[in-house]
This record gives sequence, C-alpha cells and structure tokens, in this order.
Amino acid sequence: MFGLQKKIREDTRVKEENMVLLEEERRKKEAAKADSDRRLEELRRKKEVESQCYKDDLHRLQDELSRLQKSAGATQQAVPSTNFTGTANRSAARAPKQQPIQRPQPASNRSLPPPAQKPSRRRDCVVCKKEEACVILLQCAHQVLCVGCNKLHEDKGISRCPCCSAEVEERIRVFGASSN
Repeated sequence: MFGLQKKIREDTRVKEENMVLLEEERRKKEAAKADSDRRLEELRRKKEVESQCYKDDLHRLQDELSRLQKSAGATQQAVPSTNFTGTANRSAARAPKQQPIQRPQPASNRSLPPPAQKPSRRRDCVVCKKEEACVILLQCAHQVLCVGCNKLHEDKGISRCPCCSAEVEERIRVFGASSN
C-alpha cells in the first residue's frame, strides 16, 4: 500500500510538472502570435505609408507637369507672330525688338536633374522648406515635416496634419527616407 501511495504522489508530481510545461508552451505560443501580428501590422502600415508617398509624388509631379505645360503654352502665346499683313506689318517692322520672354526660375534653389540621372526622392519640409521631411504623421501617412518643425508643431499643441488637416494620432521619424 505504501508503494502505491508513493507511485500516486510521483504520478501527481509528474502531471503537475507537465501542466506547468504545457502552460509555458501556451504562453510562448500566444507571445509568438502577438509578435507575429504586431510585425504584420507594422508591415501593413509601412506599405500604406510607402503607397501614400508614391501617390503624393505622382500627384506632385502631375501638378508640376501641368504647371510647366501651362507655362510653356503661355510663353508660346505671348511670342508675337511675324506674319502681319498690310499696315500692321510696317508698324511691327518699326517697333523695337522685344526681349524674349524668360521662364521664371523654380522657387527652390534645386535645379532639375539631367534626364540621364535618376531623379532625387528628397522631400522638403512643407513648413521651413529647407530640411528633409523625415517625420510621418499617422493616420494620414503624410511625410511632410522635418524633425525641427515637427518638434515645434508638437510643442505648440497642433494635432492636425499641415497637408490635409487630418487628426495626428502618431508621429514616426524615418531614417534614410530619400535613399534610392
């Protein structure tokens, strides 16, 4: 009888140890799932941010192209025609020659890269227009502020995106944002 009780206690102890191990494995599995879900969410957010950046770049380039086409169209319309008839032709011949219309220089001191080079992906801060925008504002995912302007933006208690006025829930600093 004494041997049977010893065997029962030994089996109970082994069963308790196995239950502890089982509980540890369950916690590890839950932690791994939570970590996996977190990484998946980070990747989803990163994809959304990159997608929004590409859309913003595309929109900005389309606006720039449209502006340049309008500017080129206005320049071509402003150049007087030399096919005058009658008295207008004589008065045009006596008029002093007009200086060619010059295109306005871009507002920034960056020049457009030659066509053979890969275009720069640098984005300037929408506030100071000097530093590189390296802070992403979430929920809207705009990357429009530099570190200094983001700090001022946050210190002033401004909680809206300067680009779209969406509520800012989180600010994320990114590194190497303009690297190709």
